[in-house]
Order: sequence, then structure tokens, then C-alpha cells
Amino acid sequence: MKHIFSALIGLGIILSSTSFVSASSLVWNDKDAHKCIWSAGYRYSENLWKCIRPWELYTIKNNSVSTGNKRLDAMITQKIGKITQSFQKDAEWLIRELWLTGTTGYELQIDTTLVQTGNTISALVETYSYLGWAHGQSLNYTWNYDGKKNKLIFLSNVVSRKELGVISKNIENFLIQELWDNIDIDWIREGLSVKKLSNFGIFTLQTDDSGRPQFIEFHFADYQVGPHAIGMPVVKIRLGTLDIVK
Repeated sequence: MKHIFSALIGLGIILSSTSFVSASSLVWNDKDAHKCIWSAGYRYSENLWKCIRPWELYTIKNNSVSTGNKRLDAMITQKIGKITQSFQKDAEWLIRELWLTGTTGYELQIDTTLVQTGNTISALVETYSYLGWAHGQSLNYTWNYDGKKNKLIFLSNVVSRKELGVISKNIENFLIQELWDNIDIDWIREGLSVKKLSNFGIFTLQTDDSGRPQFIEFHFADYQVGPHAIGMPVVKIRLGTLDIVK
């Protein structure tokens, strides 16, 4: 009996982490403190003030994959968790304010792309969310990780500020040529300004077998260097020469 009780306690803790209620609020008649039947997938929504099954209101598709490194996986999982919770909060708030019922068409999709060369792991997480506006929102996040040294690789570890200035100018010239019909030079220059290092914060790396970076690929955000119509440009740079790989 002691072992059975201990197992039930453990089950309650696990379920609490997935149904957004604390272990102390669970009761043994299959309902939480808000009378939501957690075994049937219901959880209490603070925004809607009722029990809901999230998948009946909106769609969340998490296609993330493991990097094979526990520490890096933990970082990515934590970020995806925050993105998911933020989406759920916004979606449920809109459902309440707009008096929506049934499936809303709101969605969140998360995809992960991994590039592993040598001891370096580059993870790109792409998210797309739609909450009923004119178009959805796409956001990218990247992690570059040295598996041998077990630490993150930052932009300053790869290029100097002077080199970044050269890269910025090369990308500017490239985008002007590529986007000639949607060009706004001031917009491009602002989005590529090295005074704001976050402009170049989303990047992935390719290294040789010794771990020396060979290429760096910059992912620019929606509206960063131009209107929504141009998409989210991706530019690959060959390190050493700092020229663009087309």
C-alpha cells in the first residue's frame, strides 16, 4: 500500500506539470481544484475562467528535435516553453475579448533545423504564429554550441567588430541588388547597423573538422531590412574573405 500511494503522488506531480495545476490542487476524483477533468485533457484557463481542452480552440505543432546535447536541449526546450505559453495566453485572451467559440484557426508551429559540423552544433528554431491578423508572425531563434568545450558560441567569438562592419556593407550591397524593386536604402542600413549588434544576433555556423568556423549564415527578421513582402532574407558569408556565398 505504501508503494502504491507513493506512485500516485509521483503521478500527481507529473500531471501537474502538464496540466498547469499544482499537485496540491489535485483531488482523487479525477478533477482539479477548478473541477477540470485533467485525465480527459482539460485544464483551467485563467483568461477564459473555465476548463478547456486547448486543441479544441487552437493548434500547436511542435516539430522540434533533439540536438543530442542535454545542456543545449534544455536551453531550447525552455525557450520553446516560453513561446508556447505566451501564444496560449494571447490566444485565450483574444478568444475571451472577441467572444469566439469553437475552433478559432489560431495556430503556432515550431520547427527546428540542426547543422552539425565538427564539434559545433547550430540549432535554428523557426516559429510561425497566427492570431487572426492580416498575416501571421514568423520569428527565428538560434543557438551555436561548442560540444567539446560545452559552451555557447557568440558572434564576438567568430568575427571582430571591424569584420562585422565589412560584412554589413557587403550584405547591404547584396540586398540592394537583390531587392531593387522593393528597395529602401535607409531601411536596409538601419537593419544592418553594427551599432545594434542584435541586428546580427540570429546566425548559424559551419566549421571544419577542427572546429574552426568556415561559414556564417545570418537570418534577418521580418521587417528588419525591408517590408513584409521581401520575406526574411538569409545571407551566407564565407569567413576569411567575408564575401557572400550565393
